[in-house]
Amino acid sequence: MDNFFLIAFTFLLGFVLQKFKIFPDDMPLALNKFVIYISLPALILLEIPKLSFSYEMFVPPFCCLGCYDRLSGLSTSLLKASAFFAPS
Repeated sequence: MDNFFLIAFTFLLGFVLQKFKIFPDDMPLALNKFVIYISLPALILLEIPKLSFSYEMFVPPFCCLGCYDRLSGLSTSLLKASAFFAPS
């Protein structure tokens, strides 16, 4: 429940800061660059040592690739069939 209050507080804070024009107009660009180039790499460097690698970790990507392969084959077959039955 505390997370919802934190989210509501940040939305309210953003609305108030936008209303009173405290920051310059290019502030979102600067904040995005800060998050992308500083915060995310720092978070990755903090979390990588905590990872434990196992075989189960690699199963979901390969399952998705298999499903994509089957779906793309199915869609290709349907397109060929629809072109065959299309009136000329």
